[in-house]
Amino acid sequence: MNPLDQSFLIPLDPNTLSKNLGSPPFIAIDGAANVRDMGNLQASARPTRTGRSKTRSKRVLRSAQLSHLRPAGREALQALNLKAVFDFRSKSEIELYGAPLASLPGTQVYHVPVIPDEYLDPKEIERREKEYEQVGDEALLNEYKSFLEHGGTSFGTVFKYMRDHPNDLILVHCAIGKDRTGLFIALLLMLVGVPDEAICHDYALSRVGLEPIRNLILGYMKETPPVCCAMMGSKHSTMQKTLSIIRHRYGGVEGYLSRKCNMSSPEDWDIIRRSFLVPAS
Repeated sequence: MNPLDQSFLIPLDPNTLSKNLGSPPFIAIDGAANVRDMGNLQASARPTRTGRSKTRSKRVLRSAQLSHLRPAGREALQALNLKAVFDFRSKSEIELYGAPLASLPGTQVYHVPVIPDEYLDPKEIERREKEYEQVGDEALLNEYKSFLEHGGTSFGTVFKYMRDHPNDLILVHCAIGKDRTGLFIALLLMLVGVPDEAICHDYALSRVGLEPIRNLILGYMKETPPVCCAMMGSKHSTMQKTLSIIRHRYGGVEGYLSRKCNMSSPEDWDIIRRSFLVPAS
């Protein structure tokens, strides 16, 4: 078994944790978890007609929510010249946990909820828990289908910002930086031609990125152990199935951008590609 597919209920091997968490793509930001720079991934969509490409560092960051960010973490993000933060959480989540970056100098925060507040209704939560009990990992995949259907406008807002601000460093996050964030990042990496295996590996790295707050997360969760295990999963196979859904249901990432994000111009897609890709050495 891939060590990154290990159950969230079981602590990661210290060697696996130190090998991954202490090196790129992870970034240490005090008070934030699962922070990663999406640069240095090999890509097939070329910014020029010669040479190989890779994703550009200091262009897109991903993370869990920033509600517990400490002063040193704020200073670190400011030092990176972070220009925009896109918060995929619902209004209810923000009211509960806060939005601490609202006053970070030089950084604009955009609230772009992927799910409606009704998603957190107690009856809806109970329905989803029963589904997780019955079908396990497939319930998480069903959630991703729902996020893709309902999140197009929010994802499109980020893509359009990238088109209009090709040099800005942005950060995208949701609650734990795994699901809603993972879907946006998967779409972005598909757009620039990052291979499926690399996209799936990036998704699976949330198992490492969330390990420092694993006990905190489990302390909040009231679900049964099997449900927690399925909800918190970030298996390669789950993302591979998600990529297949994007291709079969929407005709690929370009089809998704056209149908769900109101972004059908190939010129717009190419602007994003050029802004996120650099020649590989």
